[in-house]
Amino acid sequence: TVAARVEYVHPLHNFALLRYDPACVPADVRVSAAKLAPRPLPPGAEVVIVGLKSGLNEDIDASRRVDFVCRRTRVANSGWIKLPLPNPPRFQVYNAETLGLEVAPPVDGGVLASDDGTVAALWVSCAYQPAPNQLASVFRGLPIELVARVADKLIADEAPPPWRSIGATLEPISLAAARQLGLDDATLAAHVRTPVAAAGAGGPAGAGGAGG
Repeated sequence: TVAARVEYVHPLHNFALLRYDPACVPADVRVSAAKLAPRPLPPGAEVVIVGLKSGLNEDIDASRRVDFVCRRTRVANSGWIKLPLPNPPRFQVYNAETLGLEVAPPVDGGVLASDDGTVAALWVSCAYQPAPNQLASVFRGLPIELVARVADKLIADEAPPPWRSIGATLEPISLAAARQLGLDDATLAAHVRTPVAAAGAGGPAGAGGAGG
């Protein structure tokens, strides 16, 4: 056991950063710093998932052994995660772009990395309530950029960046839906990739697309 101190807990994404003294690590344990590389991971990108499997997600049993899991796979999708509102209120992941994998081995958590070990995302459990008094979870990749922003400051002995939130759950909608809600011509034109013909305030847009 190595003593550590909690330096930061993200108020929204629920990851924590710890500080420990490397001199306290046993001599026979090799530890090296992970390289964090915030980078886009589009669908089809190759990644290596590295994690630990103890079976705790299947059956709570402290006697289960912990296995190291490492498997090559690809990013299947990237998108906004939308989970049903919990009742009673509790923490859950929201307002985040996350990653899905084509093949995801059963693990308790881990990281998504490149062949040289550079970490691009955390592999985390996103718990939610599908119905009252029921609990389920889905694993998704949380971009490492969220961690790097804080870690870089702590390594430089600076204060973590401030976090501001309006306390609301957001979700992306299409430009067509936004148009029906009153999106004006100028804003529409700024978000489409091809020129569109101006339409009246109540008429249909000349083109649609993905909006945020």
